[in-house]
Amino acid sequence: RQAGLLRSVRGAAGGHLLAKEPRQITLWEIFEALEGTEPLVPCTAKPDACPRVNACVTREVWSEVQAACHQVLENTTLQDLVERAKARQQTNAGMYYI
Repeated sequence: RQAGLLRSVRGAAGGHLLAKEPRQITLWEIFEALEGTEPLVPCTAKPDACPRVNACVTREVWSEVQAACHQVLENTTLQDLVERAKARQQTNAGMYYI
């Protein structure tokens, strides 16, 4: 709720609802609200966290992994997940097994 993704409704039929349309909420927003903004490996955001930063070849790989994860999550919305689920249900709905 603090991240602005949910709103609460009081009362007998109350609960939590999305604060925005599903197409406006990215998985990155959800991830960031739940997990924070810490990188997978600290040295990717803070080079001075490790004395071997200039010689470390894995730091580049972790930076690429971090960027790829961010891009996928930023480009995927809740609506995308709904559409994927519907497509999967339609694919499996017409199958008959004997």
